[in-house]
This record gives sequence, structure tokens and C-alpha cells, in this order.
Amino acid sequence: MVDNLFSICVRFLQWLGTATGLTYKEISVIFNLWIQDAVLLLSAALPMAVAIMRQTRGLRVSATSWALSSVILVIYLLFSIWLIHHYSGRMDDIFDTCVNDLLNLANTFHTTYNTVNIVIFVILWLLAVGSNILIALQIKK
Repeated sequence: MVDNLFSICVRFLQWLGTATGLTYKEISVIFNLWIQDAVLLLSAALPMAVAIMRQTRGLRVSATSWALSSVILVIYLLFSIWLIHHYSGRMDDIFDTCVNDLLNLANTFHTTYNTVNIVIFVILWLLAVGSNILIALQIKK
């Protein structure tokens, strides 16, 4: 199951790379690290944006909503700063660093490289973005 999903992801990135004239390494870095991080960061800003919009419309925003949206945004900002710092340099070097990090995680958790990839870049990413959207919807109520 994991290997099939990983294979689908690889084929998607290969297709996207071909469509954009980028190598597999380039599209992997751009999509998995930069685009996914940008979407994650935007989703983390969503609860704060909803709280601000409610406030500007004269609607009540609880202190808990302000605190939660602030903490979420700060955590994801710090994560993005770390990500940009950790994965900097030439495209090949960034790709190799990411692969090495994923192999180390696979070794640490006694699992496979493919599993770590799917857990991080699909499952955890979807859960994080989805959670941020659900929190924004809760603040909107």
C-alpha cells in the first residue's frame, strides 16, 4: 500500500517535472519542500485571518481563539524559517540533504524511506493543513 502510494507520488512529480522542464530533483525540492511549506504556512495564517476578519466586522473573538491562532502562526513561521535555513544551497544539495534526513528518520523509526515520505509529505501535511482549516472554521462560528 505505502509503496504503491509512493510510486504514484514519484510518477506525479516526474510528470510535473517534465511539464515544467525541471529535473526530478528540482521538482521534488520545489514541490515537497517549498510549495508544501508555503501552503502549510498559508493554512496556519488562516485562523488568524478569520479572527481578524471577525474583529473588523464587530464580531466577538474569544481570547482563546486569539491565543490559538497566534500560537499556530508562530509555530509554523518558526518551522518555515528552520526549513529554509536547513534546506538551503544548490538544488542537488538540498535534495540530497532531504533524502539523508528521511533515511535517518526511517532508520530511527525502524521503517522504510517510502513510509517516512508518505507519512511526512502526505499524511502529516494533510493533517496539519486540515487542522488549520478546521480551527479557522471553529473561530468563524
